[in-house]
Amino acid sequence: MHKPWLKLWSTTLDNEKIQSLNGDQVKVWLNLLLVSLRFDRDGLLPPLSTIAFQSRTTIEEAQNMIDKLVDKGLIEKRLSGYVVHDWKHWQGDGMSDAERQRRKRKRDRQNPGKCHVTGNVTGNVTGNVTGNVTSHTPVTHMSRNRAPEDSDSEKEKENTPHKPPKGHVVAFVLPDWIPPTDWADYLAMRQRIRKPATPRAKELAVKTLEQLRSEGHSPADVLQQSILKSYQGLFPVTPNGNGFHRPDSKPAQPPTNTLRPSQAACDAAIAPALELRRQLDERKAHAAEQRKLADTANGGSPASQN
Repeated sequence: MHKPWLKLWSTTLDNEKIQSLNGDQVKVWLNLLLVSLRFDRDGLLPPLSTIAFQSRTTIEEAQNMIDKLVDKGLIEKRLSGYVVHDWKHWQGDGMSDAERQRRKRKRDRQNPGKCHVTGNVTGNVTGNVTGNVTSHTPVTHMSRNRAPEDSDSEKEKENTPHKPPKGHVVAFVLPDWIPPTDWADYLAMRQRIRKPATPRAKELAVKTLEQLRSEGHSPADVLQQSILKSYQGLFPVTPNGNGFHRPDSKPAQPPTNTLRPSQAACDAAIAPALELRRQLDERKAHAAEQRKLADTANGGSPASQN
């Protein structure tokens, strides 16, 4: 059975999302909290037809109101439907099982006349077991000393500074600069690929988005890229939309004209080689001329001597 009342925290005065709403939107938000409380599904809103009926409006107007609150980050869109943001954090009792047991034992000590039977009762029991239980079971030494021990340990616990219970998980709060719709779709995609995001994974994803945001990448574009490609992680937005750098890709080279030396530098570099080539050509020409003169002096070409 749902609770007949709703928690409204004083920190609402400092909540930028809520304070940015106008009067009509605040009324819609409070009505949706009450509808969700009556639906009693841990913040899950009922179908639009039920919301429209209990808000005394049409289905189209109810959808329009919810869309505005989704844009503000106060309502989340999930596969199961629309959910009030951080419902368990703000509407839960905030107590662990160990804390509930401690309070129960304290109430039992303050009301010793009432006995709560949780197991088998041995001995002679008189009367109906609806309130007080009268038992003739002998009181042992252990049972006589148990109460003072519990009392002493209770005093020590009360004097000890309060610490969060072991395994307690702080509720995750989505930053305002992350689009709630894209974030919800990203988490739904992680569910679809059987890689659901744990609370720790959500914190790391927010840190990654913050880093990419500082590098100039839009959080919405980063999330949509991972949703489109079914990526488990979040990567910088690239033109081809895959977020990866190919292993065979080469770094961009500067324009060719910046590496081309001047013509004077080229001429100076090859001048020694050209001079050596000219000298060799002159030597070959001189040797050929000497052979020609020698052949003429001998009376003809080398073939005529044979």
